[in-house]
Amino acid sequence: MELRSEWRFCSDSSEGRLPMCELVLQGGVVLGPDGPAVADVLIREGRVVEVGGQLRAEKVIDCGGALVGPGFVDLHVHFREPGQEWKEDIESGSRSASAGGFTAVVAMANTEPATDAGHLARYVQERGREVGLVDVIPAGAITLGRNGEHLAHLDELWKAGVRLFSDDGSTVQDAGLLRHAMEYISDLGGTVAQHAEDPG
Repeated sequence: MELRSEWRFCSDSSEGRLPMCELVLQGGVVLGPDGPAVADVLIREGRVVEVGGQLRAEKVIDCGGALVGPGFVDLHVHFREPGQEWKEDIESGSRSASAGGFTAVVAMANTEPATDAGHLARYVQERGREVGLVDVIPAGAITLGRNGEHLAHLDELWKAGVRLFSDDGSTVQDAGLLRHAMEYISDLGGTVAQHAEDPG
């Protein structure tokens, strides 16, 4: 559910402060720490302040039949920027993610060039911040160019904030290289995501 348009009811503030707004999301299936439950959610000045029954506010949105959560995370998106923006870019992908209730996404390394070095991961992060709709978290490639021959610049990627490493649709075929990558990335504290398949 996209709430940005629902905040138009807020009166303009003075002295450059945020407007005082209250909003209740009524009767949705709230995804909370104790599991899903039908409830109301009171939001005040952009923050959830109460979850319960029969809550009241200036503005009420009927969420009957809808899922209400703090924001979903998509662990596998193909934004294709840089290099293949004609397929999808960070802005169009972020708009789609936001419209679907996602607040963060992990962008796979299947870009051109592949996200196999720190400066490329930083580019993806910076573009995500420029767009500003969702948190765009880059996955780093396991191998240079995702070609399965030589390890990517794993230390650089780690220092740039990458925590998930994947050659995505290009499965690392060399079992020894994959094992070395898994051990190395594990020592860094990262995670490897590998397609469990042998395309040969």
